[in-house]
Amino acid sequence: MADEAPPGTRADRRRATRDLVVAGGVTGPRDLARRLAEAGIDTTPDAVRADLRALGVVRVAGPDGPVLAIPEDRGAVGPAATRPEPGRGLAAEITSDPDWKLQAVVLSVVLAFLLAGLVAWLLGP
Repeated sequence: MADEAPPGTRADRRRATRDLVVAGGVTGPRDLARRLAEAGIDTTPDAVRADLRALGVVRVAGPDGPVLAIPEDRGAVGPAATRPEPGRGLAAEITSDPDWKLQAVVLSVVLAFLLAGLVAWLLGP
């Protein structure tokens, strides 16, 4: 097929990187590079950093210390109940966040202070 990358390319390295991170226990870029080398994939520190950035890898607290993880994309995977229905718009996207009520309160307080400041400025000396 014309779309598929030849073996040993960046796509293969990123696929292996993703698989290793998702499997868990990768403590950092050096550990990842070592595991890639064990899997027969030669890489450089710059390539590992670029792959981690491209995949959106983050460091999270694991049971035995920090580990690398890929955040879940609820728009692509996960139970249908956690995804807003298509076409429901911004309100559905906002309310799908578990902290949306707290964020709405904070926004309301900020807007109240801005409005009070505007009124004070307009009625000021």
